[in-house]
Amino acid sequence: MISALNRLVDLVEKYLAEELDVRGLAAKLGTTEYHLRRMFSSLAGMPLSEYVRRRRMTVAAADVVRGQDDLLSIAERQQLAVAAVTTRRRVNRSGEHR
Repeated sequence: MISALNRLVDLVEKYLAEELDVRGLAAKLGTTEYHLRRMFSSLAGMPLSEYVRRRRMTVAAADVVRGQDDLLSIAERQQLAVAAVTTRRRVNRSGEHR
């Protein structure tokens, strides 16, 4: 079970900046989404979604410290839900400012 958890963590790290497809990850590991989430929560002590959120925040914090890009770009790249990011995406898609 520990090896499966390690493989899952490796896959999460690989796709951290993308929208996470838990069902796809489960299929790669030969299990179901339900069992993958249960196993992860049991072994890691937190839900998979919380782990992913914390890892994205950690990577974003490291980018901020390095002075890499502006905060909105970092938040957008790390898939962090920020109202300003949502607004920025809407403006970028529509081309209009409100």
